[in-house]
Amino acid sequence: MKLILAFALPEEVVTATFPGWDVTTVVTGISKPYAAARLARAIADHRPDLVINVGSSGSSRMVKPSVEVGDILVCDSFIDRDLQRQQFTSVKPQVSTATPFSKGFPSVVASLGGQVAQTFAANTGDDFVTADTPFDGQVVDMESFADALVCQTFGVPFFAVKYVTDIIGENSMEIWEERLSRAREALTEYFTRCSLPVTI
Repeated sequence: MKLILAFALPEEVVTATFPGWDVTTVVTGISKPYAAARLARAIADHRPDLVINVGSSGSSRMVKPSVEVGDILVCDSFIDRDLQRQQFTSVKPQVSTATPFSKGFPSVVASLGGQVAQTFAANTGDDFVTADTPFDGQVVDMESFADALVCQTFGVPFFAVKYVTDIIGENSMEIWEERLSRAREALTEYFTRCSLPVTI
């Protein structure tokens, strides 16, 4: 079985091993166009059975359930906030990718008491969000919608694992950059506790 772990940045890359899986690491770069192009090339080259996007994200005090810096959210629903703003009737700004492969990956949300068998939605756009305005989903990032759409196009199961590095409106881009090493350490530890079935 073949697995691609997709990261936006080299600073986010974690080493994870799963028995029975051949793991390939892909660094896509920041933004939806880079993520889509580079992940599509990787899928064509490696023919994976599963893709997991792993990385950092922001959140807001307005989301429910409340999310804190250090929480880890497993996402299987993805919203393109750029498309959503345009309100095109012929283009859907949301992709859902629920897969049984994610069952061994619990979300870790402090306000819910720690590990929970619950998945969340990521809101993706080509901007680093600094204004704390309402958005659909629990976390914001710049790649996962594109990754999800590419995987859906290729018929490859997909989900994302997002570490919350910053709270919108309270932290700056500099704070996010400083927390990338903490995110990498926490996600590395997280993956040592997760299991990935060889078959579904």
